[in-house]
Amino acid sequence: MQTDENKLTTADIFVPNQLLQFLGIQADEAAFSDMLKKQIECNAVVLQVGIDKGEEVLHSTNAAATFSLVNELFELAVPAVRRFNGMIDCFLENGFQALFTKSREDGVRAAIQIRENILQRKYIYEDRVTVGLAYGPVSVGVIGFEDRVSPITMSMHTSIARFLQKKAGEYHAHILLTGTLLESISDYATLYGHRPLGLFYRESEKKEERIYDLFDGDAPAARQTKRKTKQLFEKGMHVFLERDFVKARGFFIEVLKADRSDTAARKYLSLCDGFLLAPPSESIRSLCLERM
Repeated sequence: MQTDENKLTTADIFVPNQLLQFLGIQADEAAFSDMLKKQIECNAVVLQVGIDKGEEVLHSTNAAATFSLVNELFELAVPAVRRFNGMIDCFLENGFQALFTKSREDGVRAAIQIRENILQRKYIYEDRVTVGLAYGPVSVGVIGFEDRVSPITMSMHTSIARFLQKKAGEYHAHILLTGTLLESISDYATLYGHRPLGLFYRESEKKEERIYDLFDGDAPAARQTKRKTKQLFEKGMHVFLERDFVKARGFFIEVLKADRSDTAARKYLSLCDGFLLAPPSESIRSLCLERM
């Protein structure tokens, strides 16, 4: 439905009104050609939430159940984004991406709130809902053709957030975020329950990035165990990066004695065993857990 020639309503263009306002676009008066000229470059927290291995999980159910489960996830997660001043950028097959431009802490709080909402509702896939967070420059604009346009955020940080969201489950985590984000928040060490997971390698910039597991998003029992083993895990990671794989192996064994389900500790243990047999190269890249 178009109001005037070359004019589109918000319903026509499927662009959230909040995002239009952020771009300085008046939805009811927006000409198509004008929308395509609007872009903003800024620093933002990029949050991506989704169901870990959601394609496998959701495709194993019928269509009605699939849509119901995804919409229930949105019902639980979107209010947390809005509560902390976030903007929904786009919906994905089993999740969505949001931007936080006012405060870096807003994005972190929203991630924790999403997980709290999931746990309180006892969402059927509560253990599979994961969040990835990154921070840095983004370009936000509108793309399209003829009578259909869509918002888009272009940034390597959207890819990083998506990578972390997909990897969280492999590392016994529900929220993974970059050190660039977490370490930029004053008093983060006392504000949030977290543990440094290790180094991931950023291929686009050819440098390593410290990644954190924000375990405030875990169930209470898991949070308690991670607090209990945090010092052991951190010591293990520290000596691992110093290439003392024998000592690191001992620390991670102790972590696993307390929690056999800690797949991050198990990953390190496997790496230690491998490096004792075949030492890694001198490059710090060889000690990174992932390449993203």
